[in-house]
Amino acid sequence: MFRILSAAFLCLCFFSASAQDDDSLFVSIKSKSWVLPYTTGNNETVFAVARRFHVPPAVLASINNVDAKGSFPSHSHITVPIAAYNFLREKGYDMTDALPLYYVVTENDDLQRISHLSGVSQQVMERWNRLPDNNIYIGSHMFIGWILYDATSGTRGVITSYDDDRRASPQAKTNRSLAESTNRKPNPELEWSAAEQRQDSRAHVQMAPEEKQNSNESKPWHDTVIVIKKKQDTTLNPFEQLYLTQTGNGVNATVEKGSVAFFNSAGTAQHVYYAMHNELERGVILKVYNPGDNKTVYAKVIGPLPATKQYYNCIMALSSNAKEELGLKEDKAWCEVSHR
Repeated sequence: MFRILSAAFLCLCFFSASAQDDDSLFVSIKSKSWVLPYTTGNNETVFAVARRFHVPPAVLASINNVDAKGSFPSHSHITVPIAAYNFLREKGYDMTDALPLYYVVTENDDLQRISHLSGVSQQVMERWNRLPDNNIYIGSHMFIGWILYDATSGTRGVITSYDDDRRASPQAKTNRSLAESTNRKPNPELEWSAAEQRQDSRAHVQMAPEEKQNSNESKPWHDTVIVIKKKQDTTLNPFEQLYLTQTGNGVNATVEKGSVAFFNSAGTAQHVYYAMHNELERGVILKVYNPGDNKTVYAKVIGPLPATKQYYNCIMALSSNAKEELGLKEDKAWCEVSHR
């Protein structure tokens, strides 16, 4: 009888430990962006989930094809988008409303791709994960940043605090034979100061496209910050030049992700684009990027979105002559929008 009770106790301890590891937040990749797979509780509303993960309700509803004012079916599997409104590349020591995110490396991944998705340099990603070089291994768990999390919005069973030893991958021991870096679990908050994190993140934003492609080569770190002056080229169109001025060469840009609608722009010049946005004043220049075709246009805000069905759940509207330039045919498309 004692042996049976002992065995039951050991099984209970094992499953409890496993449950703790399962509480870690693991992201996946969708449309060249991080997303968080999430299983809803009983009759959770779109607003409750949006509040919990600091996502605009309209964006959460759009990506999951539901009504922004409705509820999700109980225990349904949904996608929580990760973007500028809820993703952190640095975290203060006293900040408790953010949770670490992890990613399981797959066959098609490399450090450059993962770093680009998080918007940091490869050097920062190596520091975060205590990597001795830019080699990563299939199945290993990598820390990729933080997500804002509101623990007061409901009773969903998600971890709301981590001690220092839980900051790294919950299964880091399995990777110790692959690299010396996994001998100690990474804790980005203790590796270097927030000021150093900001400096590294901004240096990455300043990298020119051709520099990003070669960033996996072993180059001195200072090489990645001097090429920003290449962007000051007289061949840039006026809207792009103005965008760089307004955002400090992109360093101070805010990024939104969501549905973009198109409005009729008959009579507008071929390569001149205009936009409507509810929160930006006239004259602000938007950088609109289509991740599907890797194409970009720059548009000038001329006013707010009309309160019509055509623009429901859209973050902005763009003149229709930009469709071809972005490689689009539909009346709505998912895009990344950057502005000051």
